[in-house]
Amino acid sequence: MTITASPTADSARTRSTPPVSARLTRCLVGVSALAAIVLGLGGCIPLDGKAERAFAATEAKPMKLVVESRFLDIDLTAAPGEEVAIKATIELRTSGGNETAEREIEKCLVHVDREGDTLRVRQGKKGEQIDASSWSGRGTLSLALPPGVTFAISSASGDVAVQGDFGAVPGSISVASGDISGTLGVASFTTDAASGDSNLRFLGPLASLTCEAASGDIRVAAPSIANGSFEAASGDITITGLAGPTKASVASGDIALTFVELPADAEVTVSAASGDVKVLLPAGVEPGGSVSTASGSIQLGVPGSKAKRSASLTGTTGRVKASTASGDVTIQPAK
Repeated sequence: MTITASPTADSARTRSTPPVSARLTRCLVGVSALAAIVLGLGGCIPLDGKAERAFAATEAKPMKLVVESRFLDIDLTAAPGEEVAIKATIELRTSGGNETAEREIEKCLVHVDREGDTLRVRQGKKGEQIDASSWSGRGTLSLALPPGVTFAISSASGDVAVQGDFGAVPGSISVASGDISGTLGVASFTTDAASGDSNLRFLGPLASLTCEAASGDIRVAAPSIANGSFEAASGDITITGLAGPTKASVASGDIALTFVELPADAEVTVSAASGDVKVLLPAGVEPGGSVSTASGSIQLGVPGSKAKRSASLTGTTGRVKASTASGDVTIQPAK
């Protein structure tokens, strides 16, 4: 990913974790502010300086891996062995000529530190800002990680891709601006994207899965998800492989949930402010619960009594509560 910013925009990319709706507002304000800066400059500040660096290191296998990136795309791959292989390529373009670029790229280098059983890989040093009127950075950080290591990845701006079976460990990815993708095996997983799509396929069952997005789609496929929580301010949510209690909500977008199992005591809550809601259940599963829409239609393929804008589900296997303010609601067996 390539990022172009001013010094003030660089500091703004350090993010906290407010509610999804608040993060969406912040993102929209940030985009507007950046657009105003670009328009104000009118293209008058050329990026006439360029600097490049390459990095490679090998570290002994830790208990936990923490990765923090400023603007690099991150590729994490499961690999056999007892060592972590780390490689990075970094390119920085700045105003102020090559001398400025060579000086400022030192603030974008990759640092590797050990803190007890934790291996920390960080781009740049905390609090440092690039001192140039205008700059653009890009590059890739690649890590080969042995199975059995917990990992937590965060990126201010850049895509994150994860591939391979990491074993019975938890993993997490957080991005301020960028897409999350991969085919992977873990015990549990968490994603948080302020702006970007999440597209994940899991190789084995998950004990829990939590996905949040302020602006972007969430698409997940897994053999089995025992406990799921999904939230988006703006974007579609599509989940396949649910097998237990589930919560899903979206302010603007559609929700489609497919269950491979619904335990008798499982509760499913699905809500959309503007968008369609679809819940597909295993054949023969008849839940209790309720369905409502303020503006839209209701389609039931399970036992229940239906009115124009609401319905009561009369089954006894689990409970489903599905609602939308503007959109259709469908509850039926999966085909």
